[in-house]
Amino acid sequence: MMATHLNASKKRKISESSSSKGMNKDVKVRRFQDKWTDLYFFVNFKEKPLCLLCLESLSVLKECNVKRHYDSKHAATMDGIQGKMRAEKVEDLKRKLHSQQNTLRKPTGEAEAVVQVSCVLAQKIAAKSRPFADGEFIKECMDAAVKILCPSQASLFSKISLSRQTITRRIEDLAENIENALKKATSDFVFYSVAFDESTDMSDTAQLAIFIRGVDSNFVVTEEMLRLYPMTGTTKGTDISKAVKDTLVDRFSLSLKNLSGIATDGAPSMTGRKEGAVTLLRNEALKSGVTHTILHYHCIIHQDHLCAASIRTSTVMKDVTKIVNLIRSRGLKHRQFQAFLQEMDADYGDLPYYSHVRWLSCGKVLKRVFDLRDEIKEFMKIKEIPASHFDDPAWVADLAYLSDITAHMNALNVRLQGKHNLIHNLFDQVTAFERKLELWNQQVKERNFAHFPSLKQCAPVNTDKYCSSLSTLQSEFNARFQDFRSSENMMRIFSSPFTVEIATAPIELQMELIDLQSHSELLNRFRDVGLLDFYARYVDEDNFPLLRNHALRMVSLFASTYVCEQFFSRMKITKSKMRTSMTDQHLENSLRIATSQIEPDIEYLVSSKQCQKSH
Repeated sequence: MMATHLNASKKRKISESSSSKGMNKDVKVRRFQDKWTDLYFFVNFKEKPLCLLCLESLSVLKECNVKRHYDSKHAATMDGIQGKMRAEKVEDLKRKLHSQQNTLRKPTGEAEAVVQVSCVLAQKIAAKSRPFADGEFIKECMDAAVKILCPSQASLFSKISLSRQTITRRIEDLAENIENALKKATSDFVFYSVAFDESTDMSDTAQLAIFIRGVDSNFVVTEEMLRLYPMTGTTKGTDISKAVKDTLVDRFSLSLKNLSGIATDGAPSMTGRKEGAVTLLRNEALKSGVTHTILHYHCIIHQDHLCAASIRTSTVMKDVTKIVNLIRSRGLKHRQFQAFLQEMDADYGDLPYYSHVRWLSCGKVLKRVFDLRDEIKEFMKIKEIPASHFDDPAWVADLAYLSDITAHMNALNVRLQGKHNLIHNLFDQVTAFERKLELWNQQVKERNFAHFPSLKQCAPVNTDKYCSSLSTLQSEFNARFQDFRSSENMMRIFSSPFTVEIATAPIELQMELIDLQSHSELLNRFRDVGLLDFYARYVDEDNFPLLRNHALRMVSLFASTYVCEQFFSRMKITKSKMRTSMTDQHLENSLRIATSQIEPDIEYLVSSKQCQKSH
């Protein structure tokens, strides 16, 4: 709109800005300003300038065209409007244009909104591992709620498409969007490691879960699932290595030169010297020109569990399992036991089952049986079931010892769990536990049961066999974790660069370590900030290129297959007995959404679709 007359003899400046408040962001306003005049407003509508007064388009937005159009059509009416009235007139004309434009845009905005809601709900369905058909149930709930709370909006909510087919397509789009974002992130990795393991789903298909942990030059760590690879045939080392290589190289365009480490569960198909998956992957990496050693780690949590399996004290665990199964195997007896505990005002209301595959259940069952030993004995006496074990002080003492030591092992296991753990932190937990075993052994010899509260209740006891058990456990810990011990010095250089012995460091890092340790300002920074922050901000590539590269490599390493084990637990929920016909691709899509830390770009997905409402 022209707001005042143009004086051609005056010098004018032309400026272009984005639309003023309230205008659509794809609309531009071009202003013609004189030293003493107000503004001329034109709206760029579909590449052509549009006069706000008459809504007539000009062919080209030039000053001569603007002046000619204004003088010929609007000068007579607009020259008399000055000051505040002119500004109000301009705003009024802009509001009228926006109202006309919004009338056309409103249906499109509603369509985009309902599609966005459909995508958001599909994401939540996949994140909670719910069946795709639950979308229809959610829509029924929404329709029922909106009719009560805001019946005027019922028609809008009814347009949201949540059918099983729609939810399936939405989940496919969301998973693809997350995978594309992951591909973009992996392209920036300086080093990466992989963790993989396989488990059988409800349809007896061996599913190979492949996870990646990568780090970019700014020490930003990404830990995500790369692929869920269905293995319909054999699961030999050659099959696993081919699946991993195809995923890394073909699907994600990653170079094996940047592969820093591999974490597995230690199965023969993974670790075989000739045909193991790790060996075959290392050979492929050598062919690609890798210059560093690709480290392999047997899952630190799995090794901890194998150490725990070495604890043996007569047949106590078998006896405990029989007692628990005897009480819980019959429904009536189980209910009577629960009622009995309630009458006795016991600390617990029931006994848990023992499951060998659930590593923490052993300690929980032993602890519960020991704490309820008097109640169990009395209940079995009422039922006229022999319970001679609880009358044997030696057996009760063995139960107490097992309860205490497995509780300590469980605490270590829990500390080793979790995502985004640095490898040196996990190994520090293991070395700390080894020192604790040494201390406990000495204290038990001296009949000091400060760290064995259950055993303390049974004192005096014969401590020789418990000292022997602790010594066996120490030996087991010393024999295992050799893969971590071989890298211990590399971990120390990364985690404690200012205190590590220079002579023990690799020759190529010694000069840079001396420079680093002699830099007092960097020492102060090391104490003040986090480890990754220190390397990212203060260990610059110009002065410490090799140390920085070493740190990147250490950060990228997997130390356990915890992410795989956690993933398989979610897989059992997603592909349950009620969903055995679920395809492998849909299973991977659902689990990618459920486990990923990457948020899908729903706005982009909506904008790239032809939005249609539900009918």
